[in-house]
Amino acid sequence: MSEHPLLAQGCLTPGRDGVLINIYVQPRASRDAFAGIHGESLKLAVTTPPIDGKANERVIKILAKLFHISKSSIILTHGRQSRHKRLLLSGLSLDDVLPVLSKAIN
Repeated sequence: MSEHPLLAQGCLTPGRDGVLINIYVQPRASRDAFAGIHGESLKLAVTTPPIDGKANERVIKILAKLFHISKSSIILTHGRQSRHKRLLLSGLSLDDVLPVLSKAIN
């Protein structure tokens, strides 16, 4: 059995408290959607501008809805003012995350 592409690319990392996910954000897009892989990150287009943390809030809201978890269960660990972000999805395992993301990016 081969390793999942999201793991092989380095987009996801299992952590002690959940799963770490690397996101590359494209602000001011025409719609909110995953747009494949960008380097070692999942590319996420968001409609909001990168002003006053609005894009960060939108990313967290999208992920919370996608994984059916509360926004407080998602912690932005790196990249508050960067397009490259690392977020912790608390309480989730790779088995929870991989099938949902696989469906979302295809």
